Amino acid sequence: MQIILRLFFLLCSAGVYAAPGDVIFSDDFERTTLGGNWAASSGTNTGISNATANSPSRSLFLRWDTVTVDTLAFDLAGKAGATLSFWWRRGDDSFSEDPDSNEDLTVQILLNNTNWVELERFDGSGTPGESGLAEYELPEAAMYTGLRVRFQLDRGNGPDNDYWHIDDVKLTETAGYCGGSNIIFCDDFERNFLGSDWSVTTSSGGDAGISSATASSPTRSLYTSSGVVNVQLKTLDLSVYSGVTLEYWWRRGADSFSEDPDIGEDLVAEFRTGSGGWTPLETISGNGTAGASGNSIFALPSGALSSNFQFRFRQTGGNSGGNDYFHLDDLRITSDSAALTCFNDDFDRTGNGSDWITSAVAGGFTPSLVNNRLRLTQDVTYQSTASTLQRLFPAADNIVVIEFTHYAWSTSFFGTGADGISVVFSDATITPQSGSFGGSLGYAQRDNGDPGFAGGWLGIGLDEYGNFSNPTEGRIGGPGARPDSVTIRGSGSGSSGYRYLTGTSSLSPGVDQRPTSSAGGPAHRYRFVIDSRIAGQSIVSVERDSGAGFVPLVAPVNVANLNGQATIPQNLLLSFTGSTGASSNYHEIDLLRVCANTINPIGPIVHHFEMSYASSALTCSPQEVEIKACANASCSSLYTDPVTVTLGPSGWEGGDVQTFSGGSATLSLRQNTAATVNLQVLSSVPVSQAFTSNLCSRDGGALSTNCSMTFADSGFVLDIPDFPAGLGASDVLLKAVKKDDVTRACVPGFASVSRDIAFSSQYIDPDNTSRVVSWPVSVNGNNIADISAPAVTLTLSFDANGQTPLTINYADAGLMQLNVQYSGTGTENGLTMSGNDRFVSYPAGFCIQADDNNGNNGECGLPVYSDCDAFVKAGDNFNLNISAVGWQTASDSDFCNNTPTPSFAMNNMTLSTELVAPSAGVNAVLNPAQYNHSAATDNKNILAANVSEVGVFNIRLTPGSNYHGVTLPAAVSTPTGRFYPHHFNVTELVAGQLQPYCSTASGFAYSGQDIHWDLAPVLEIQARNALNNLTQNYTQTGFMKLPPNPAIFSLPTTDSSALANDGLPVSLSAVINAGNLTTASAGILNYTLDVLNDTFTYSKELRAKVSPFQPKPILTLSDFKDTDEVNMTGSLTLNISSGFELRYGRLWLEDSYGPETQTLRIPARAEYFSGGRFVQNSDDSCWSYDSSVDASVLPSTLTSVLGNSRTLISGRNTDAVLLQAPVLHAGTPDTGTATVGFNVPVWLQDDFDNNGSLDDPQATATFGIYRGHDRVIYWREVRP
Repeated sequence: MQIILRLFFLLCSAGVYAAPGDVIFSDDFERTTLGGNWAASSGTNTGISNATANSPSRSLFLRWDTVTVDTLAFDLAGKAGATLSFWWRRGDDSFSEDPDSNEDLTVQILLNNTNWVELERFDGSGTPGESGLAEYELPEAAMYTGLRVRFQLDRGNGPDNDYWHIDDVKLTETAGYCGGSNIIFCDDFERNFLGSDWSVTTSSGGDAGISSATASSPTRSLYTSSGVVNVQLKTLDLSVYSGVTLEYWWRRGADSFSEDPDIGEDLVAEFRTGSGGWTPLETISGNGTAGASGNSIFALPSGALSSNFQFRFRQTGGNSGGNDYFHLDDLRITSDSAALTCFNDDFDRTGNGSDWITSAVAGGFTPSLVNNRLRLTQDVTYQSTASTLQRLFPAADNIVVIEFTHYAWSTSFFGTGADGISVVFSDATITPQSGSFGGSLGYAQRDNGDPGFAGGWLGIGLDEYGNFSNPTEGRIGGPGARPDSVTIRGSGSGSSGYRYLTGTSSLSPGVDQRPTSSAGGPAHRYRFVIDSRIAGQSIVSVERDSGAGFVPLVAPVNVANLNGQATIPQNLLLSFTGSTGASSNYHEIDLLRVCANTINPIGPIVHHFEMSYASSALTCSPQEVEIKACANASCSSLYTDPVTVTLGPSGWEGGDVQTFSGGSATLSLRQNTAATVNLQVLSSVPVSQAFTSNLCSRDGGALSTNCSMTFADSGFVLDIPDFPAGLGASDVLLKAVKKDDVTRACVPGFASVSRDIAFSSQYIDPDNTSRVVSWPVSVNGNNIADISAPAVTLTLSFDANGQTPLTINYADAGLMQLNVQYSGTGTENGLTMSGNDRFVSYPAGFCIQADDNNGNNGECGLPVYSDCDAFVKAGDNFNLNISAVGWQTASDSDFCNNTPTPSFAMNNMTLSTELVAPSAGVNAVLNPAQYNHSAATDNKNILAANVSEVGVFNIRLTPGSNYHGVTLPAAVSTPTGRFYPHHFNVTELVAGQLQPYCSTASGFAYSGQDIHWDLAPVLEIQARNALNNLTQNYTQTGFMKLPPNPAIFSLPTTDSSALANDGLPVSLSAVINAGNLTTASAGILNYTLDVLNDTFTYSKELRAKVSPFQPKPILTLSDFKDTDEVNMTGSLTLNISSGFELRYGRLWLEDSYGPETQTLRIPARAEYFSGGRFVQNSDDSCWSYDSSVDASVLPSTLTSVLGNSRTLISGRNTDAVLLQAPVLHAGTPDTGTATVGFNVPVWLQDDFDNNGSLDDPQATATFGIYRGHDRVIYWREVRP
């Protein structure tokens, strides 16, 4: 395969969209003719044959003489890359005569629609019959519209000679040499100028640019020549990569294309970071073989992977005037893997933000942003602080790279700067807690009792004073004090570990800067790398850029192999600690960048843990402890997702690692030896918030960090079961016990005696500071007061087993503790036995009621639920009243008359609905879906609630997962409703169309006619709730409350689409009747207007005598209301179309005359007003009449109406009225004139006599006269 160009290409044939790897074009020539995809310069010298082939049977051949075969054009514009491949074979006498010298085969591509560029030439004088596969990566210039591929035979010796064979031509899309996800920078120099990516500096006649003298890619490359030249690449950010490769092609000049360099005229490829010194990658000697070329590939060192990486080619010398050339091409910089994910913080804001949790450990200063830096300490003695980034860094297959600019400074001329900061990686399952101050830098322990950083796995100290490396003050290991150094300490816990691993000697320049201005210093940039991509290894290195680029401070070291180092935790947290001691500095960081293969969000975390328990316990019996995972500082909200905790001390029943959910759990701790122990959460998943402390409430007291519990060998065992409030528990055994010295089991402490036992109670949750009521516990019918009052002494008889039964009750809800104590007298003087137990008194049930904010109860108690009164609109708020109540009777089903439990409170109570009616409907969504129940004297919580659907529902209450470990029963209200829609959404589903009176030709109607619907409008009615969501149940039987005619229209009286002759809109009237209502789907109805009986009538009045117009009446639906007063929102104007003309019409009767001996015909024509005059309405072939009924004649003595029943034809009839010949009519005279009238509908009337009112048409009929000549306009008889 010959590589022509490796750049950012994507190839596409015309009209085809492809992706890397897709075949754009292929041809195996398995046919008999070339076909339409190819164009040949000669049909004789090329074709398809079965002489030889790569695919089964056929291939393309070129022969005999000069001939070309071209593909059609491809559209590769905007694509990244492509490869061209094919099989070729040189002819052989055994199957086709082989070519000779100069009878070569070339493969070419057309660039810029003008230039054919040769990709390769196959020598005609090669081995006959030789074959091979050729493949080329096409240059960037080929990525345009118009690319063609050509195979060319240069010459031949005539018929039957000089064959070349081609098969399996394929064009495949690629990502290109510069494509792919790991390309950082690439340049093939296929252009005329270097461009903005490069800068050139020269001296001594040096020169640089782009030429076509030679190249690795087809045509062009970068050159340097003639003197000293620097060609420098733009600055690149390589800090986000864990490994980077740089490669390029080079060629030394030769006289055949460019003069070759000499000794001392070398080419150097080199890099630097920032403004530091240049580091050579290679030097290509100027006095090597002229014209020699090669490909150079380098893995960049870790020091090069900075945010300000720079690279250049430098020619060291040359002779001016076009001499001493080097050529460079196909520079590519790639990463070994995808770019690292980075977290960046420039601290350019006012507050710390949500990405950081900070802590003031000592000295009263909390890390904060000052002058756009994170200040870790002030220039104040004895401060210790910590800041934890809220991100997780998985250890497996990960590399973490941390960079920041470091400031450690003081404006003071006096004293020594101290102490420093540390970069800490700690176990993410352990809540971060800072280590000791001073030389321990907030990471290591101290011999004053301060523990090291909680969960600390690695601490890298930037140490000004030098004690972080000093094995003093309780720190383990180290070479002694090393001021201005970097020291790495390892894993530890408490006061153990945190041993010295490695570090530097004193650095120059130092770590801090003093004195200096308030701008601070020294502003060195540090890089820390922890590479755990190889299992079992954790490679740590430290570098610094003090102005001359990054240089190693701590060479890569596998800390996993160092003595005492713990296995790297599954997930790590990153923290920064700051520390001062007797000396001080300001300590700040800026421009932080943390990059890794994987950075995970820390997600929801536990804020802290709280434990509540009785502090007196027995060694022969486990002691219960309630643990809470708090979601906030006040623990008013619990973290209810699963939590896994590792607990101390050892001895927890079920194991020291426990998992619980719901926010709390009751666990049991057993200790077999009398002692005081400290209860701890050693680690957790998820972790608790950094720098928080776990808290304990002992014996119902205030929360504190005192988490001690004392185990004794004798006392009372009391096991009180949890019970519904008010029901209580009987036969609860109080046992006087002591630990058996052999079995360690509890055995009777005394038997068959009576003793005076003191009882007291404690409010645990809620405690005695946050109660709405303080009701007493009852023991054997005696009220037992809180411990704030004197204990109540009861004389109890213990049986032979040291037991006595108790009856215990409590009417309120909560977690309670009952304490018992015996103080011996007489022979037992000095004996003190105590015991306690906690129990939960929980609600027996809940009362759930609803009202509509006006005191109307929402209970639906009718046998037919749809007949219940309307309660609240769907989506509108109503009062949902919920009370927790105590036990009353065993068969209790109505809890609403029970005594409330005032102290009951619980978060995350779930609310939902259960569909009661309609039975075939859908359930509603109740909002809120959750609420937090609060304590109250009557325990009534009033919620603003709403239901999304129409119907009747039960409201279901499901308490949270547990109430102090007790699962509470669900509660259901009585049927509640009827809920009904909030409003209707009305839209026009089908637009109405008016029907013309006549449509035999052009459709029209007359003013004064009743116009009906041709297509009646259809309205879609959607029942909606307050949130405008569909209420599907409204269309269920009984719940749809629309009357027969729910639609109220605003009827039109004018039509402004046409003006009458007085300049005002024409008048009309409308009649809209009740429509037809049908159900379309759940919650949706269709309302169809009355197609037969609705009418629009344009008034026939003289002011309406105007030219024809298209009627556009405006019909507005103003109300669509049901019997619950649910209405539409706004109004809806219907879109009514006509598609015909409205015409002011009339019927015109024509005067007629004839002999008295013949029947006389009276013509009639329909006319309409247009353009200021009446014209015949030729479109009217619709009006029918019976003139025997509608016509009349006066005087009746002259003639009579014979009648005629007709329909107008094109607006006219010549015999609309027939009059009897006078000679045949009884009476006299037989000659004379009669007036013919015609009774027509109003829409054919007109003001014929100009008296301002509409009239029927009339005509004059004359008998007994000669018709006369057609050209006679007027004639009359002149009597003598």
